Amino acid sequence: VSNAQEQVDVYGDLPTLCQSNHLITVGNSTRFDNYAGGGYSDISVDLFAPGSNIFTTAAYTSTNILLNQVYKEGFSGSSFSAPMVTAAIGIMHTYACERLLDSIKQNPAKGNLILRKLLLDGVDPINSLEGKCATGGRLNIQKALKMMDLYCQGEVGINSSEALRFVEIYPNPTEDQLYLVSSDPVLNIECIDVNGRIVVMELQNGILDCSNLAQGIYFLKVITEKGEYNLRFVKS
Repeated sequence: VSNAQEQVDVYGDLPTLCQSNHLITVGNSTRFDNYAGGGYSDISVDLFAPGSNIFTTAAYTSTNILLNQVYKEGFSGSSFSAPMVTAAIGIMHTYACERLLDSIKQNPAKGNLILRKLLLDGVDPINSLEGKCATGGRLNIQKALKMMDLYCQGEVGINSSEALRFVEIYPNPTEDQLYLVSSDPVLNIECIDVNGRIVVMELQNGILDCSNLAQGIYFLKVITEKGEYNLRFVKS
């Protein structure tokens, strides 16, 4: 996510706000498990990972080596947090059991969603990150592997309907109409603007009429038979 200390749902950020069930968005935490600043959202940011004072090969320049400054300073930002999560997913692939590997091979989309869920279920809850991301936690690769082991042993069940459950809206941004697609029957919707005011919207045949909305950012709460989803859209 952005390194600017802002609520990304309000100020915007790409690709953080892209609508995808396969996207994992990462914020920057410190070595002491504190919020390091940067973009945050309890809807659009999934988890945090260490990204402060990180040493990289970028420090190995001829000048730094001659001045013996290779290890004196690290690098910070969510650009260093995201590779931590990428590495975690890579490690999970490496240690995946045959059951999971078969799912990945036969249905890559389902495999992605399973790995994503196991990774996010394995975070360490951190008080300082509560309200800053959807999980309220920091990456823990060991716990993610443990969750994967439990899944492989059949102790944690993720059936296809759970793994592929989704609610999506498009196009986003929109001018007149917003299409809502849900894997489960929709029971109710609630639209709220950035000031916390409820905006009346009706869902008819999977279409939401946005023509009367003022330009800006809105939050859509969708309640289905299987759960509740919080989405964000922009009226352009």
